[in-house]
Amino acid sequence: MKEDPYPSLVLDIVRPGDVRDDPTLMRLAIQLTLESIEETGGGPFGAILATEEGKVISIGYNLVIPTGDSTAHAEIVAIRRAEKVLGTFHLRGEGIPPLKLLTTCAPCLMCVGAIHWAGVPVVLAAARSGDAEAIGFVEGPKDFDAAAFLRGRGIEYHADFLREEALEIFRRYRGRIYNG
Repeated sequence: MKEDPYPSLVLDIVRPGDVRDDPTLMRLAIQLTLESIEETGGGPFGAILATEEGKVISIGYNLVIPTGDSTAHAEIVAIRRAEKVLGTFHLRGEGIPPLKLLTTCAPCLMCVGAIHWAGVPVVLAAARSGDAEAIGFVEGPKDFDAAAFLRGRGIEYHADFLREEALEIFRRYRGRIYNG
């Protein structure tokens, strides 16, 4: 299946098929997020799904406001695009390369569910949910531990991956807090 076309703001930063190491991929996700909040008015979140070796499969950035879709979070957009590219509804198993999701912020409650249901095997998260909450977003119940939930389902989870760099997104974001 063909992937939805990416706008130039994405393709000027990263392209499907690019191969990069994890720090470079996360920096690209951060850069993409900064650009997307200026270009689209979307929220301050971005994600890249890549193979274990760092080949970009799909790219997502928050599109809640520009699309009027409350589920258009960066992780979900990236998962949807990856499923189209790979022609499957499950991102783990036979015929699917081992994947990792690099996300500029710890996933919210909804995105944790999507990661689990899609079968994403590895997550690298930059900022913490508390960083998003500090500017007004509601990421889920205070006692919900996304990392523990994902790890309990066999999903490798790495927190604070380039967190300090990702915090720039929240410092710059002046858009609407759509779930506060």
